[in-house]
Amino acid sequence: MSGPVDPRVMHVILDLDHGGAQETLCVLAEANNTVGGGFLVCALADGPLRARLEAAGASVEIVRRPSCKFSRAFSYRAELKRIGAQLAKLVERHRIDVIQTHLLNFLDLVVIRLRRAPHGPTVIWTFHGPDFLPARRGPTLWARKIACRWMYRATAAQVDAIVCVSEDIRRVVIAEIGRVDEKIFVIANAPSPRKYAGARPRDDVRAELGVPRGAGVILFIGRLAAVKGCDYLIDAAPIVLAGIPDAVFLVAGSGPAEAALKALAEGAGITKRVRFLGARDDVADLLAAADVFCLPSRQEGMSLALLEAMSAGKAVIASNLAANREIIEHDQTGLLVEPGDAVALAGALMYILAHPDAAQAMGRAAQAHALLKYGAVAQREEYAGLYRELLAARTRE
Repeated sequence: MSGPVDPRVMHVILDLDHGGAQETLCVLAEANNTVGGGFLVCALADGPLRARLEAAGASVEIVRRPSCKFSRAFSYRAELKRIGAQLAKLVERHRIDVIQTHLLNFLDLVVIRLRRAPHGPTVIWTFHGPDFLPARRGPTLWARKIACRWMYRATAAQVDAIVCVSEDIRRVVIAEIGRVDEKIFVIANAPSPRKYAGARPRDDVRAELGVPRGAGVILFIGRLAAVKGCDYLIDAAPIVLAGIPDAVFLVAGSGPAEAALKALAEGAGITKRVRFLGARDDVADLLAAADVFCLPSRQEGMSLALLEAMSAGKAVIASNLAANREIIEHDQTGLLVEPGDAVALAGALMYILAHPDAAQAMGRAAQAHALLKYGAVAQREEYAGLYRELLAARTRE
């Protein structure tokens, strides 16, 4: 293993689809978080963000995820062994010093086993949300959750560090895994500057989207899944439109709830005012076109979409969740509403649209706060310092 000055880091992640953890890797790669060493991403499934990682200079490897279900215990163990062997080859080939995992669940155990090898790499688990235990529905969900919780509790003493992207997630990790305080480091996510900078003129973007001049634009960006609460936004839309008839709702993203959300908008008779844009890469343009950014989540870890909107100087409205309270000071850098309260959400949206001066002041305060505390350079330096600290500790073992 090389010394702590020049670490070679391999990030192991579930897939390269659009998501917060994947975006974090892109930001780290773009910020050149290598401290002079290598930046390797190993994913269990390919996806659209591979091109962005490679464009930022990262090497990408794909190791196929388990081809059988957890319920087929013997076959599943064989698949974990296969994945472990393939990861071990990557560690040897790329002379990896540090493995940092993201969204792996049971595969975190496989990575821990790599650490036990002679001169094995330093291992960091990263938790991006409070729902880090298995969540995919099915008859074995309860068993998978119990087994995964036990696995984490049994092996937490062997991991070198646990990174949580918010204090709220840190509290959940301690509750689920046990008292591992000395191993936990909180390193907040950082938005990519390319996501909120370099936007085209506001009027040009609005014209392209078919938004009438002077209309109030409400923007949602995120994965279209139940946890993001976009259905609450659609429930609030008729209330907003009753008071502000020219308001337009832009929904950017894709996901398993997309069809249900479109049906909800159709049932409410508001399809002409709710535009589903699909997955988009032109986030800066969409933010430039918007008057307010809305994130009505049921649950959050550390929302990069929210930080991007704040960094772009937008007024933001989000659910009153612990993770969001770490980012937003209510009535100063944004507005917080109780999750699931469509009436309160509608009221907050109407207030922002009806008071543009207050909205602009809130956006300026949000931007100053986000750029000061959640910059990509600061995130890069925090990770670089953590890698050096952990590698130095390993040399003393």
